[in-house]
Amino acid sequence: MKQHCLLYSIFFFLILQFSCSHYTQINYNAENLRINSAGEDSSIIKIIQPYKNELSGEMNEVIGYVEADMRKMKPESGLGNFVCDVLLKEGVETYNMPIDFAVYNYGGIRLDAIYAGVLTRGKIFELLPFENFGVIVTLDAESTARLIQKIVDEGGWPVAGISFFIESGKAYNIKINNMPFDTTATYRVIMNDYMANGGDKLDFLVDKENNFLGATIRDIVLNYIEKENAAGKNITTVLDGRIKYAE
Repeated sequence: MKQHCLLYSIFFFLILQFSCSHYTQINYNAENLRINSAGEDSSIIKIIQPYKNELSGEMNEVIGYVEADMRKMKPESGLGNFVCDVLLKEGVETYNMPIDFAVYNYGGIRLDAIYAGVLTRGKIFELLPFENFGVIVTLDAESTARLIQKIVDEGGWPVAGISFFIESGKAYNIKINNMPFDTTATYRVIMNDYMANGGDKLDFLVDKENNFLGATIRDIVLNYIEKENAAGKNITTVLDGRIKYAE
C-alpha cells in the first residue's frame, strides 16, 4: 500500500511541477506548430515501472473460481444477489452485528457480468471500483417503507434478506427475514456509505443511526471470496425471486 501511495505521490509531484507557476500575459502571438512525436522520459518510466509491474501482478492474482455466469439485471440478478448476499452474511458473521437485510444501489455495481471461470482480484476492483464503506443503518418502519418504495421506483435494486412483488408501482407481500413486514418494527439494513449519506436521492437516510464498519464494500467481498477459495469452495449465486413483478 505504501508503494502505491508513493506512485500516486510521484504523479502528483510531477503535475505540481508543471501546473503551479504564476505568470502575467504581456502579449499574444498565434503560431501553428506541427508536433511529429512525443518522446517518453526514460527516467520517469524507470521510476514508475516497478510499481506498475507490482500493481499489475496484484490485479491479475487469481482469488477464486466462479461456477456460472453472474449477470447484472433488473428487477433481480445473479450478480446483484451475490453482492448483497455477501454483505448480509459478512455483516452478521464477521462484524457480529444483527442485520435484517441488505440493499445496494444498482449503479454502484459497475460490471454487467462476471463470467464462469477464474476470478481475479482486478475483476472485483472493476465490479466495485468506488471507495464505498459498509454501513449498517437503523430504520423505523416508515423509513424502511420509503426505502422499499425507492427500490420499486428504480425497477429493482440488488437486495438480500428481503423479498416482495411489484405491481402497479407498489411493493406487495413484503417479507423481511421470511417474516411479513411489520409497520411497528425497527430494521437494520447494511448498505454502502454513499447510500447512507443520501446518494441516489436517498436523502431520508441522512442522520439515521448507523454503524460504520470501517471496511470498503470491495474489501468485504474480497475477504469473502478469499475465505471461500481457501475452503475449496467456488463462487456461486442464486436467482430465487426475491424481487419480481406480479403475474
